[in-house]
Amino acid sequence: QIVHTWACHVRACASTCTSDASFLRTSVGGSGMSERDELTRSASGDAFPQLPKVSADAQPFVPKARRANAQPTAANVHAAPFVPRNRSQKTNVQARRQVQWTRSPTAEAGGGSGDTFATPNRRQTSGKVLQKSFFMSEELRQELKVKQYMNLAQLGPEADPNFPRVVYEYHSVVPLESGVAKDSASVSFGVHTQIVKGVGFRDGRAYAICYIDGTQVIPSSDLFSHAKDVVERWKPLRNHPHLCGLHDAFISKEFGGMPALYLAHEYHPKAVSLAQAFLHNTGHDNRSNVKVTEKQLWHYAIQMATLLQAVHEAGLSLRPGGLHPTKVLLTSKGRLRVSMVGILDVLARNFPQNMRVAQKQDLVGLGRLLLSLASGSMTSASVERAAQYSADMQRLIAALLTSMDSNGLRDAKQLMMFFGDRVYGVLEDMHSYCDDLTHDLSAELENGRISRLLMKLNMVLDRPDDDIEPGWSETGDRYLLKLFHDFVFHHIDEDGAVIVEWGGMVEALNKLDAGVQEEIVLMSRDGSSLLIVSYADIRRCIESSYNEIVQRSRLLKSQLRKK
Repeated sequence: QIVHTWACHVRACASTCTSDASFLRTSVGGSGMSERDELTRSASGDAFPQLPKVSADAQPFVPKARRANAQPTAANVHAAPFVPRNRSQKTNVQARRQVQWTRSPTAEAGGGSGDTFATPNRRQTSGKVLQKSFFMSEELRQELKVKQYMNLAQLGPEADPNFPRVVYEYHSVVPLESGVAKDSASVSFGVHTQIVKGVGFRDGRAYAICYIDGTQVIPSSDLFSHAKDVVERWKPLRNHPHLCGLHDAFISKEFGGMPALYLAHEYHPKAVSLAQAFLHNTGHDNRSNVKVTEKQLWHYAIQMATLLQAVHEAGLSLRPGGLHPTKVLLTSKGRLRVSMVGILDVLARNFPQNMRVAQKQDLVGLGRLLLSLASGSMTSASVERAAQYSADMQRLIAALLTSMDSNGLRDAKQLMMFFGDRVYGVLEDMHSYCDDLTHDLSAELENGRISRLLMKLNMVLDRPDDDIEPGWSETGDRYLLKLFHDFVFHHIDEDGAVIVEWGGMVEALNKLDAGVQEEIVLMSRDGSSLLIVSYADIRRCIESSYNEIVQRSRLLKSQLRKK
């Protein structure tokens, strides 16, 4: 641990250090020999040159590792000093305007002077560090915050008291559909269903749970066994990027007091169906006011074709109705996911006998989905309304709609041939989005390390208990950590305003976590002590103090167990 008082350091620089510096310049630089030659000469018994008389303006000593290109920087005696919180004494403030010395990190890499001057507790940085450079974009942050809020959402006290808050092994149940009549049937499923959000007790993850009316589909042991089989059949596709995976099937009676079948799927907060996004705001001609662009339509077709190929290769099908606009969800950045998969398999109580025919029906369902989006309507979709799009898009829709014919599309692999070079555009957009996410992730990379570091630091600082030894948190290494805490978090600018920019704080904590050898000057709150330490020294103080707490805790637990 390198700890010097300022007075001792000034006296050392004024006496011995300047003499040593002159000696080194004369014996090594002045003689034209390398250091290795001089050391060899000394070992052979030759005397060193006579020491010159020390001049008043001699250069200060520069350590060997920092000697290259070392030129002392002129001190700025008018630089604003660090003033700890709740400090206003004029004498101490004036005292802090004295020249202080610290080591610059550029010298460690041989990039400049090894000695720079700064006021106490000033962080030495290579440039202005902006707060946003350490954190993700605000747009992504807000999106993730909303999704997290929706994951953790619960019903308030003013909600319907008869609505269940817990269903089987899921708590925090919240309805995801509004305005659904109890006797209304799903357009896709033909029976009454209700979608709710629930958080699993076992894993803490949120799920979209589909309740199937028990009066229309009476649960039985055979139905439950078949539902479990459906879950297992769809398990290999659970993590497909264009699917809301099916996770569980169970029977419970929280809704209406009657047993009913439930299926739990992956939950994607803030997602909307294609029907909600493009087909609900209809005008006087029953056409949506929100138009799907040609590029969007090709992107959606390619995504759904990718999904169909994976589903068909697994020996499954989405069945008619599985690609209805109300069941295809639009998540962030144009990603499509098919929801509520497997429900039609459960309701049919068996798997299709002729899987090839069922898979061709999936192609027809994709054609109807694209035609509805191109027409801007689910009820009055027609090829004539899609005439505004390119001829290639019209040929694609026509080929999908005629897949059941003998000359129609054979399978999803043949469908991929229709896309041609348009796939490249989808790949470019996807990779650009991945680059954006990688950039945001790299900005947040250090935050986990900083969080662990701050937890250790705060466990050591200002501990209320003195079970280790009296005044433990105020002495030794802990006193140094207390001064470093002020150095990082209690800065003010030249005008006396508190510095709220996080960039310098994060940079200092990153250097502490890395344990770099850069040295800084710390000052006590009363201005009576000045300490020169490196980030590596401070890191060792944190680790030793924290380990002391851990060992003391383990010792107390072992003593209690013996009793």
